[in-house]
Amino acid sequence: MMTDERSRDISRKLLGEILREKGKITDQQLEEALSRQHETGEILGHILFDIGRVTERDLQEAWSIQLGREFVDLRQTLLSEELIRNLNPDLARRHRAIPIREEQGTVVVAMANPLDVRALAEIAKDLEAPVRSAVASASELEDAVDKYYR
Repeated sequence: MMTDERSRDISRKLLGEILREKGKITDQQLEEALSRQHETGEILGHILFDIGRVTERDLQEAWSIQLGREFVDLRQTLLSEELIRNLNPDLARRHRAIPIREEQGTVVVAMANPLDVRALAEIAKDLEAPVRSAVASASELEDAVDKYYR
C-alpha cells in the first residue's frame, strides 16, 4: 500500500512537461533535451538552461509548480523588515533564504532550495517560529540578501 506522500510524488508532473505546458519550450526542444539527458545523465533543467531554452526564473517557477509550493517574485514582493531583522544574516547568506511574511504564526521563507530540511530547521530555531518554505530565484535571493543584510 502506498502512502499519501508517495502517491502525490507519482502524480507530480515532470519538469519538462510543466515547461512545455507553460509555453517555455516546444515539444521538439523537450525531446532534444531528453535525448541529451539520456546520453549524458545531466539534469534536464540544467540542460535546458545551458542551451538557452529557459531562464533560471522559468526553472524555479516550474519547480515550484512541481513541488506544489508558492513561487515568490522578490522583485515585486514587499518584505517584512521586522522579520528580516530577526533572521541571522549568516543564515540568510548561507542558505540563500529570506523571510517574507508571517501567516498565522508561521514564517514564510523564500529559498532557492525549499527542500533543504536542515536549513529550514536552522531558520526556524533562529526565528523561534515555525517556518514554511517558498521558491524564489537564486539570483533574486542573492540580491535581496545583499540589500537587506549589508
